Amino acid sequence: MTTNPTPPRNFGVAFCERPPDFVRQMATQALSGFELRIPASDAPAAVASAIRDTDVLIARKRPVGARELDAAKPSLVISLGRNPIAVSLRAVRSRGVPMQAIPHPGAIAVADHTLGLLLAVARRIVEGHDGVREGAYRERGLEPAVTTERLFAFNWLGRKDAFILDGLELGLVGFGAIGQEVARRAAGFGMRIRYYQRRPLPAAWNRRLGVEPVGSVNELLESADVLSLHLPHTPETENMLDGPALDRMKPGAILVNTARGALVDEAALAERLQSGRLGGAGLDVFREEPLPAGHAFVDTPRLVLAPHTGGAGAGGQRELFVRVAAAIRDHAAAADPVSK
Repeated sequence: MTTNPTPPRNFGVAFCERPPDFVRQMATQALSGFELRIPASDAPAAVASAIRDTDVLIARKRPVGARELDAAKPSLVISLGRNPIAVSLRAVRSRGVPMQAIPHPGAIAVADHTLGLLLAVARRIVEGHDGVREGAYRERGLEPAVTTERLFAFNWLGRKDAFILDGLELGLVGFGAIGQEVARRAAGFGMRIRYYQRRPLPAAWNRRLGVEPVGSVNELLESADVLSLHLPHTPETENMLDGPALDRMKPGAILVNTARGALVDEAALAERLQSGRLGGAGLDVFREEPLPAGHAFVDTPRLVLAPHTGGAGAGGQRELFVRVAAAIRDHAAAADPVSK
C-alpha cells in the first residue's frame, strides 16, 4: 500500500485571494501538514503579506501576474479550474515557474449533467423510454419481428420531434468553471457557443475556447436555440427568466437549468411548454425541493426533470482540494528528495 509523501517542514502554500468560508474549510482540511496562508482580506497589502516567499501559489479568480510572482517567488503555481484564466501565462513562462491547472470535479459533473438533460430533450429519450416500456407500438398496430442488418422497425413509436445539436447556438448565462466545462462539451457536438457574464473573459481566452461574449442576457434570449443557466441565486437573479423574458426566447428554443430553481418563473415556463411556445426544457433544480406533489411540471410535456443530482458523484470542493493536495505533495516530494 502506498502512502502520501510527507511534505517538507514549513512548506508554504498561499492563496492569492481570500476565498469564501466553505472553500477555506475544505482547503484547510485537505492541506493539513502544509503551512497554509490565506489573506486576511482581498486588500493588496493583505494579499502581498500572505503570499510573500511561499512555495506554492494557488490562483482562483483574482489576477496573478508579475507582481504576485515576484513577491511569492513560488516553485509552483496551481490554478483552480481547467482554464488558468486568472494567471498571466507570459509572467509564469518568463520566470520559468511551472503551472498546473486542476479541473474542478464538481464543475465537470454539472456540465455532464447539463449535456445529459439537453440530449434527453433533443432526442426525446424519456418519451422513447416510456413508450418502449409501455409497449406503445401496439397503438400503431405493429407486431414484434426479428431484425436483420437491413430489416428493422426504425422509429417504431413514430416520433417526429427529435433534433440534432449540430449547428445550433448554445447561449450560456454565466461563464464560470461550469459554463466553461459545458462549452467544452457542447463544442464537440458542433454547437456555436455564446455567453453572457458581467465581466467577459479576455479576448485571447475567448478565441482559445472558441466562444463569443455578448453584451446582455436579452441578446442571448433572442438568438439562442438552447439557453443554459450557470449563475448563482441572488436578489438580482431572482426570477430573471419571468414570462416576458421567456417570451423573448426564439420559438421552439430549449431551456436547461442546472443552477438554481428560483432563477425561473416556473408557472410561466410550464405555460409556454404546454402551449408549444418553447420546444422543451431540462431542469435539475426547482424553487421548492423536492418538487411538491401536484406541481405543474409533473404533467408538462417536453420537459425532463432530475432530482438535483447535477453534482452527484464528483465530491465537489472537497474532492477539488484533495486533488490540489495530491499535486502539491508530489511537487514537494520532488523538490525535497529527503521526503520521498
